[in-house]
Amino acid sequence: MVPTLSALATTAACRLGCGIPESALDKAKSMTKRHHVSFKNALRDGIQIAMGTDAGTPFNFHGENAQELERMVALGMSPMQAILASTSAAAHLIGIQDQVGTIEKGKSADLLLFKGNPLRSIDLLRDRSRIIGVMQSGRFVAGPLSKT
Repeated sequence: MVPTLSALATTAACRLGCGIPESALDKAKSMTKRHHVSFKNALRDGIQIAMGTDAGTPFNFHGENAQELERMVALGMSPMQAILASTSAAAHLIGIQDQVGTIEKGKSADLLLFKGNPLRSIDLLRDRSRIIGVMQSGRFVAGPLSKT
């Protein structure tokens, strides 16, 4: 299951005059409540959940994936479960778990390194100033560690 909590949440948070018809805003608000219940039920029942945002929907911008993890944690996931939903569960869902999703010999080392512990505070993942390294295929490509 890929709940894409952010797609509805960002639309539901929109105010009149933001360019979305009032009927769509009302529908998003009512669907958000049901969406949260479905997410909690899936989590309770042990259904595998992978992270996705449907980025590109109104006010749900590319590069804002961390808000999805925050929403998952707010609805009952542990920070570790949210991180696993974003990595190993997502890789497994799309059938590339032998290439990415976990840190193992032989897999592509695509890593995002942060200052701080997201297991204590998942919201630090939204703070781009905390990024100390972006590794792609085993090479640092951004962040302070890329300059060493």
